[in-house]
Amino acid sequence: MREYFGIIYRKIQKNPLETINKIAGLTLAVVACLLIAFYVHDELSYDRFHSKKDRVYRLVKKGESDDSAINPVFPKVMFPYLKDQIPGVEKIADFSSFEGLKLFTINQIHFQEKGVYVADPDILDILDFHITETQSRNLLVAPNTMLISRKMAQKFFSDESPVGKTILYANQFDMTITGVFEDFPDQSHVNPQFLISLSTMKEK
Repeated sequence: MREYFGIIYRKIQKNPLETINKIAGLTLAVVACLLIAFYVHDELSYDRFHSKKDRVYRLVKKGESDDSAINPVFPKVMFPYLKDQIPGVEKIADFSSFEGLKLFTINQIHFQEKGVYVADPDILDILDFHITETQSRNLLVAPNTMLISRKMAQKFFSDESPVGKTILYANQFDMTITGVFEDFPDQSHVNPQFLISLSTMKEK
């Protein structure tokens, strides 16, 4: 072993610049491989926290982005047809987002927030919304009700329970909070902060 190290040492002394270039190149190659591996791992980890991840699919109208729809992308009248015509379909839910910042008002204090979604109750069986606070078994059923994330609950109400309290949404809807769900991780294609019952929009 000492002979091998001696040979390496003599080569380094003989061509120090070439040795430095080789070491630098090898180091850059290793760092690049590690960065690519971390990036691929992060991309493949998206939405893996859902227990039914291998059975969940999103339907998006051709030409529209995933989160651009203000109203449900597909009319609900299609749902029975899809369940009847596509083998293996168990449940279908409306789950649509509002683009941009939306206004919420509590005690005359205004908040501009993102992550506002409209959904029907079946979404709670399809995606893993971990409800930590609620006084109801029928979430997202009644008009003018909604669920909020743990992050928004702490922002709006600090350590106070938000369940049963009312928030004015878009200067138009007095929304009653019926539950709080845990925040989705960063590795999620959707980041809901508010889930408004679909029946609220139907009564608009």
